[in-house]
Amino acid sequence: MSEFSVSQKEYLDKLFMKLNASINQKLTEVTNQINEIKDEISEVANKHDEEIEELKEKNQQLRKENKFLQRKVRKNNIVIYGINVNDNLSDTVINTLNNLLEISISEQDINDIYKIGKINNKQPLLVELISYQKKRLILNNAKKLKGKNIFIAEDQCWEDRNITKTLVTNLKIAKAKGKNAQIKGNKLIIENQAYTAEELQNNCLETEIEEEEEEQDDNTHNIPIGENSSNGGTTENGRGQHQRKHQKADDTKALSKAKNDSTQKKIS
Repeated sequence: MSEFSVSQKEYLDKLFMKLNASINQKLTEVTNQINEIKDEISEVANKHDEEIEELKEKNQQLRKENKFLQRKVRKNNIVIYGINVNDNLSDTVINTLNNLLEISISEQDINDIYKIGKINNKQPLLVELISYQKKRLILNNAKKLKGKNIFIAEDQCWEDRNITKTLVTNLKIAKAKGKNAQIKGNKLIIENQAYTAEELQNNCLETEIEEEEEEQDDNTHNIPIGENSSNGGTTENGRGQHQRKHQKADDTKALSKAKNDSTQKKIS
């Protein structure tokens, strides 16, 4: 019985080793297949990445070309807002420009006029001028329209309109905070520091200005008592006067209250 058990054990060991070898072989084959598939996927992914980069470059180039063409097409155009639109657009535009801007524009200076935007009696008008010089003449005199609820702007492509919108929005924020700000070209200058539209879109200018103001407030609060401050810091004498004024006001209120109480007692 023991001999049979030993031989049986040897048989089982051999069988186990054979099965183990077979399993290891299969695992190796499967692992190799998986690695081959991974390599194929990686190769395809790399190829796709290269194609995507090429497409991005082409798209960027096409956008630049489109932007150039858009600017070229719109080079001599202006947009007029706030004019009461009637059937005779040419006369309306010419009379408005000549009378309000005090310049000389004739029908020969205008190539075409279109109504754009929402339909109403004050639709914006897109005016195609014959020459760039006439466009500059109009824009240079557009400041004369201040207070007349009529506005003249350049005809910009979508990208340029977004840039202008970003600059103007942040210009208003800066001025509302009392900052010295102005737009020069495609940049916003705030306290002699230039910001591009992209920088303004990526960062919150309002938060940045508030942080600067908080820092200035902290510096003001740290002025020692008794020292004069060029930006209006409170001196010790100033604080004493302020306290005396409050004390005098409190005394006046107390005296008035006492008189009222006395009067009410007499009446009762």
